Formats: sequence, structure tokens, C-alpha cells
Amino acid sequence: MVHFVTGIVFLGIVALIPFTSFTLNKAFKEPNGQFLSAQNQAMQIIENYKSSAYSSFLEKNNREYLDSKKDFAFDSILEERKTQSKLSKKTSSVEVAAQKETAYVNFLTKAQSLSENEGEGQLSKNILSMGTKPLSRDELISLSYVESLHQKFKGDGKTPLENRLIDLDIEYTIKTRMQLSDLEKSKINSMEYQKNCLILQLDQTSAMLFACQACEEITPSDFNIIREMKGYETISATILEKKALLSSLSNLKAQKTKPLTPYEEKVLSLHDAYLDEINAL
Repeated sequence: MVHFVTGIVFLGIVALIPFTSFTLNKAFKEPNGQFLSAQNQAMQIIENYKSSAYSSFLEKNNREYLDSKKDFAFDSILEERKTQSKLSKKTSSVEVAAQKETAYVNFLTKAQSLSENEGEGQLSKNILSMGTKPLSRDELISLSYVESLHQKFKGDGKTPLENRLIDLDIEYTIKTRMQLSDLEKSKINSMEYQKNCLILQLDQTSAMLFACQACEEITPSDFNIIREMKGYETISATILEKKALLSSLSNLKAQKTKPLTPYEEKVLSLHDAYLDEINAL
């Protein structure tokens, strides 16, 4: 069973990848002190989440969220979200998801080619271990539906179930922003921030799937919503791996403890170009 702070739901993603034993105190690091591969990071997060190893963190995070909510601490974030929801989109979310996927695959293909010729250390192993198979059209439709919730505000949903999913997306957006605030205040380091964001992403997926299962009055539109959420569930592990890789590269760029090697600089240059392309969409 997979636990989250507002309920319990079984996530099929825990059966999609083999589990390997890790200890919490390794925190994304191999014995040599370098970060785990993105795939192993995802496996570690899912395994520990499955065993409720993050319950204390999630409960603490939820208490802080509820306490801050009482003090109207999130009004600026909510206003920002409300404004964003009113912006018109010139391209469909599926088209945007497809463009993002193409950009990611192109970035990873170039990074793997560079790693094969000039690669060194754990970073090279990490990049080369990633799969370059793009998501299918059906998978992109499911992904784009979940991402479309980011653009909606309270009450924008077509059904009570969709409004619940929007509320959860807003809640976890705020919880993630709280982690960023902790990072900026040096309450946590970049590795902890990365891990916490991935845990919250998994917890959000769990909460959304539970909302679908708990829905008592299902409308015709809800059948489509539930189908897309189930489709998203099947690719959640892959999404987690991608975010783990990209977060690791962001951490590498932000670290100040040692100078970058020429190979690392080239990888980060490819990463910057990828981010520029994504931000332009």
C-alpha cells in the first residue's frame, strides 16, 4: 500500500519497476559521494514511499501547509494561479506536451552521444542509463491532461471530480513552493529539496488517484478524466526518472564546491539549451 497524508491508495507504478534495497541516510548518493542514477533515485523514492518511510516528512509538510493557510500566507500564490488560469493558450496542451517530449528526447540523445565520446564518472553513467523512447500519443494525452490542471483555478473544472483534482494540484504546488522557500532560507540543501519535490510529486499522484477511486457520483465526463489519470499512473515512474535527471543537472549547475569539468560544462550547455526551448513553448 502507498500512503499519503489524506488517505491510502495502491499505485500501480510500484509494480512497474524492480525494487532494490536502499537506506534513507544515503539520500541519493552512492558510496563514493556522487548522486544515484535517475532510475535508482526513482526506485528509491517509490520503494521508500511504499513502505511509508516518508510519513513523518509528509505529515510535517501538511501541518505547515494547513497552519500557513490559516494565516492567508498563500494569497499571492493563489492570485498568481488565478491570473495564469485566465491566459489563453494558442496551442493545445497535447501539442505542447508532444513538443516538450521531442525537445527532451533530442536533449537526451545529444547528451548520450557526448557521454559516449567524452563521458566520465557517475554523470555519464546516469545519462547513458536513461531510455530515449518517446511517450506514445495516448501517453502524451494522459500527461497533457494532468499538466492542463496546472493552468486551472478553483472551480474551473467541468465536474466535482475535476475540481477536486484542481484543488489537489494547487495544494501540492503550494507545498512544493514551501520547499523552495526552505531552500532559499538554507533550511534544507539542494539535494534535500530535490528529494522532497519528488516525494511530493508521488504523493500528489497518489492523492489524485484516490480522489478518482473515491468519487461516488461519476458523470460521463468523469469517465474520460479517470481514464487519463489511469494512463498517467502507468507513466508516473518514467516521469519521476526524467525529473530526477533534470533536477540532478540543475543541482550540478548550482553547486559551488568544485569546478566543473569540460564534459560537465558541455552537458550543462545542452541542458540550458533544452530549458530555453521548453520555456519558449
